Amino acid sequence: MSGSYQLTTFTSDSAGVQKDWIASGASLEMILTPEGNVSGRLWVPGSGQFFGASLVGTWELTGKAVHFTQDADTFVRNVDWVAGRNRLYANTTIGLVKVHVVLARET
Repeated sequence: MSGSYQLTTFTSDSAGVQKDWIASGASLEMILTPEGNVSGRLWVPGSGQFFGASLVGTWELTGKAVHFTQDADTFVRNVDWVAGRNRLYANTTIGLVKVHVVLARET
């Protein structure tokens, strides 16, 4: 699981209205070390401004579930991530908004 991950999919669906956050300028990159440390950055546009957060913290793999512990209060630490082959997947609902995120490991 260790490696550098880049955002490939970031969409949301709110009351049937879908949004592609990458097309809107969002980005998310993370580096997972074999020792269980993580670093990276999340950028999300909104209301003419960007929300940015450092993703420094730790990660843990249990089976296929990946959990992040970070100071920044973002969806990254608050959702259930699933490890796939060279991918991390998150499908969750935040409030009434369904969110789908895929990160691909760079090779």
